[in-house]
Amino acid sequence: MKLRILRTELWNRIITTGFVEELTDDEVIIEEKKNENKAGQLQAVHIIDVPISAKNPMSWFLNQLEDYSLQGFYKQENARTVDAILVILEEKEKKGEKKTILTVYLIELKSKIDEMQLADLPEKLGDSISRFLFLLSVDEKQQHENCKTTEIKFEGIVFYNHKGVITKQAPKPDLNEIYATFHHKDQIGTTLCKTILGNEKIPLKFIMHNSDRVEKGSAKENIEITYENIKRNY
Repeated sequence: MKLRILRTELWNRIITTGFVEELTDDEVIIEEKKNENKAGQLQAVHIIDVPISAKNPMSWFLNQLEDYSLQGFYKQENARTVDAILVILEEKEKKGEKKTILTVYLIELKSKIDEMQLADLPEKLGDSISRFLFLLSVDEKQQHENCKTTEIKFEGIVFYNHKGVITKQAPKPDLNEIYATFHHKDQIGTTLCKTILGNEKIPLKFIMHNSDRVEKGSAKENIEITYENIKRNY
């Protein structure tokens, strides 16, 4: 194989296996199959009204819960990574200036959050960012002219059903930020992650099932939410 076509061949392989799904529909479903048919356990999150456009060729979805043949390349056994990644490329205008932003949503599903799971999140988020950056470097679309000035932003989102017993005081100083975010009245804030490129502070949002962001009528086992309600509103 010639080096110049290696990127194209590798990306095509990633797409055809279903490991990465290029978005063509305005609904994304993240399923926690180990909770299937378990009452009260969070089984799926449905994100609706996702902005999809032919102008945004880099919008895609990576569901790490699925067992694809490429898992060995991307996710090692016992790797600490989030459940799914949603990547949306959008053009935004601010003060008359147009910007292209690639937002990477790092999504975690929890039936119940306790102190151990909360403490694990920064490492999970950081590891997921590092692995995603390697994957992104394979996508040949980022070589296009309109991607040269694109900004990339990471945001963590945790969907959950129940709160466990979590103290107000973090057990370690490096967890102060995520504890403060979890206990904030809107459960919105930031957390510090260690990535391959160094420390990265990212926005973080916890969304509980009975949150006013969740669509009314969602079953306890399934959360339905609009894309607008997961977007950053800090």
